[in-house]
Amino acid sequence: MNREEIENREKLNTRIGSPQGPKPRDSGWEQFIEKQRREIEARRNGQLARLLIVVLPEESGEELGRMVEEEQRRAQEGLVELGQGEEARYKHVDELTAGDVPARLEAESDRAAWLAARMDRVREEVYQSHPRRIRAGASG
Repeated sequence: MNREEIENREKLNTRIGSPQGPKPRDSGWEQFIEKQRREIEARRNGQLARLLIVVLPEESGEELGRMVEEEQRRAQEGLVELGQGEEARYKHVDELTAGDVPARLEAESDRAAWLAARMDRVREEVYQSHPRRIRAGASG
């Protein structure tokens, strides 16, 4: 994590309350929770499935399918990811506290980075598979 990310997390923690928990009427906290609910709804509605529509040569379609199913199941249960990798854990959105914000932001950042890197590989794969069609489409 770079210095800018740390500073942004500290600013967010300051805005939403103490690490022990948010103030009940804190608008920063309410906005954070509302954003989490919108993301859960998107996941529930198959956002990940749409993002993983192309299976790359190094990937298993079955594994991606399991990942999508697990993602939707967790969304149905109202769970959000905290942390990353082997240290990842899940918590119901209604049980989040201000102390969970850094781990939640870490999970969001890691997911966005993974998806962006994967989309770059998809573009590369499509370009390698159909370079003439892409060039022709760009010029008319």
